[in-house]
Amino acid sequence: VAQVSELQKQVVNVHVDQSVLDYISSLVEASRSHSNVRIGVSPRGTLALYKSTQALAAIRGRDYVIPEDVKELCRPVFAKRLILTGQATIRGATGENVIDSLLDSVSTPTLPEE
Repeated sequence: VAQVSELQKQVVNVHVDQSVLDYISSLVEASRSHSNVRIGVSPRGTLALYKSTQALAAIRGRDYVIPEDVKELCRPVFAKRLILTGQATIRGATGENVIDSLLDSVSTPTLPEE
């Protein structure tokens, strides 16, 4: 139990640069305005992506999140949170193609060199 609590503290202390926060917000906003989406990612989905990127960075031994963490986790975090329009589903659209479209349409930030 003590180990889990220590890991949780590490994850919470992982830094998320403002540009990465903006990137997450832009992806969420794009999900809400995508033509194939009836209901986009909610605030809880946004928080899930934020926290999961912190955990991934910690697992990989970093104390900061990089945009690639967001890209890697966007699909699994967003996939069950998007509700597509009926027309999009009939045309064969899937949550995965919509997420790929979101990732293609939103500019990836570049973190400042340290």
